[in-house]
Order: sequence, then C-alpha cells, then structure tokens
Amino acid sequence: MATANYLRKIQQHKQEVLHLYKRVLKVNKQLPLELRQMGNSYVKDEFKRHKSMPMNDVNVKGFLNEWKIYADHLEAQFERGHSIGSDLTAQDINHLSEDQLGQLYQLQKEANKPDVSTN
Repeated sequence: MATANYLRKIQQHKQEVLHLYKRVLKVNKQLPLELRQMGNSYVKDEFKRHKSMPMNDVNVKGFLNEWKIYADHLEAQFERGHSIGSDLTAQDINHLSEDQLGQLYQLQKEANKPDVSTN
C-alpha cells in the first residue's frame, strides 16, 4: 500500500513538473523571437538539469516555485501590456549562488550580443 502511494506521488509530481514546463514554454511564445529562442533554450536546459533530483529535495521545491513566479510574472505583464522583465534588486542578487551568478552573467552576455542578422 505504501509503495502504491509513493508511486502515485511520484506520478503526480512528474505531471506537475511537466505542466509547469509546458506553461513556461507557452508563456514564452509571447516573447519576441530572439528572447523566445534564448528563453526556451534556457528553460529546457534548466528543467533537464533538475530532472534527476528527488522530488522531496528542498531545492526542487525552490526551483519549481521560482519558475511558477516567472510564469505568473510574465503572464501578468502581457495581460497588462507592460514591458517585459524587471530589474533584480541587490537583495535578489545577494541570494544567488555562485553557479546562479555565473548563469546570470552568461545570460547577460547572450542577451547583449550584437544582432548579426541585421548586418
């Protein structure tokens, strides 16, 4: 009986993660093409990296919560017709790990690359 409950919880967790993944990609469809391509690549990479983590890992809950916040935030911006994105506060930056800071720097470099298609 306990095994059946555990398997049910695993299946439910997988469905929730898949639903969130699809939701984020759906929200990203509203982004301009360049941002969408970069964003989708990042989303796919991040979800793939976290795929093997145990569902009860505290980092998984934080990971999923941050992606929910991202999707909520973008959806609200699109609904209100606001510009997309928001600035990180000093507090936000101070809470980032070294790995996250590295990813943020790489994302910034990618976002600021000159558009070679217009040359």
